[in-house]
Amino acid sequence: MKAYALLIRKYTDEFQTAAWYSLDNIDSLESTYNTKISRIQKRLHREYDIDTQTFIALKEQAMTF
Repeated sequence: MKAYALLIRKYTDEFQTAAWYSLDNIDSLESTYNTKISRIQKRLHREYDIDTQTFIALKEQAMTF
């Protein structure tokens, strides 16, 4: 689970950094970020039967790493 949390953190950091430097392309960056996060959520649901609330908690926990 820690690996997925670190991956979420990595994607979040990449999105925030890219959004900071290219404000005109924010919609495209957000779409890419949402796709990556959604893919992780679906994988966790499929492999570990994690529900939406647990995934949200994992995203919050990822921000502490």
